[in-house]
Amino acid sequence: MTLTTNQDLDPVRLRQAFGFFPSGVVAVAAEVDGVVTGLAASSFTSLSLDPPLVSINLAAASKTWPDLRRAKSLGLTVLAEQHADVCRQLSGPVEQRFDGVPFTVADDEAVTLDEGVASFVCTLEREVEAGDHVLVVLRLHGFDHAEDEGGSAPLVFHRSGFTRLTRSGHPRYKESARTAIPIDPVLADRWSPRSFDPTYVIPDDTVTSLLEAARWAPSGSNHQPRRFVVTERGTEAFDRLASTLSGRNRLWAPRASLLVLAVRVDHDPDGTPYWHADYDTGQAIAHLQIQAHALGLVSRQMGGFDAARAAELFGLADPYVPRTVTAVGRSGRLEDLDEATIQREREPRDRLPLDELLLQEEG
Repeated sequence: MTLTTNQDLDPVRLRQAFGFFPSGVVAVAAEVDGVVTGLAASSFTSLSLDPPLVSINLAAASKTWPDLRRAKSLGLTVLAEQHADVCRQLSGPVEQRFDGVPFTVADDEAVTLDEGVASFVCTLEREVEAGDHVLVVLRLHGFDHAEDEGGSAPLVFHRSGFTRLTRSGHPRYKESARTAIPIDPVLADRWSPRSFDPTYVIPDDTVTSLLEAARWAPSGSNHQPRRFVVTERGTEAFDRLASTLSGRNRLWAPRASLLVLAVRVDHDPDGTPYWHADYDTGQAIAHLQIQAHALGLVSRQMGGFDAARAAELFGLADPYVPRTVTAVGRSGRLEDLDEATIQREREPRDRLPLDELLLQEEG
């Protein structure tokens, strides 16, 4: 990479370059004239411990900030990994920004979201004009944060999209896919480990996000001949599904946060076969796995389970046929696996070359 001065600093390309720096996202909110008002900001920075100061950077053209700055106090909430939709909502129509969002209004008008990673109460210290933005310096008067180390991670904004942190204690130990030409990172970096963090609990909103991805997968004639049984670790249903696993799957899969049973629907109510049911079911699980990776989670499909036993345990009869079980959770430590599984995990990622996949050459 070669840098030169006196470049034509095209705003579009410059915004893309700025996007390579990841940042957290905060909700800035208060009750102003009896109305809860707020916005999302991805430029929150701690400035000083003595006095306790933080800053946010807002567009000078913001129509919300002139109202917020009149509040007695402001609430700042560090958004959690499950808050991607909340963040989008906070950037939408003003009158809908807090619809369905749990929040608390303090006596001093500060508003904080109930499920954030951390929250602060502050007052306006000063404003500094900075080009097309305003640097807002805030003085802190109170704060709170999650005590559970295994709780939700913060939402991260990176390259115009949302992602999440991967804890250093749960490292990635597989390389990205080696491709002839680059493909999207969400595809190149997706992997299927057998090591899961046995303490991690997937937030309900994240589970819903995974299922929405599966729901919106392509489907032949939109018949959608697929269903799912979703079980969470620590429940009796999870233990039932785990009991159907075969071989070495029983050693590692119960550490996952979720076990998802994918179920094929063989025919419609009139008995007409869904010939593409397996294909549709696979599409749905593939979309669930891609969404999991996009959210910083990992997943692994398993065909090694007793399908007949699973059908019996969950009361599934014709036209429902169990096909696969998928483990979903946060990546765990390789050394927590048994030695035989560790060796399998260390095998390099590989796929058939493209020329072996193509059955007919062009021309």
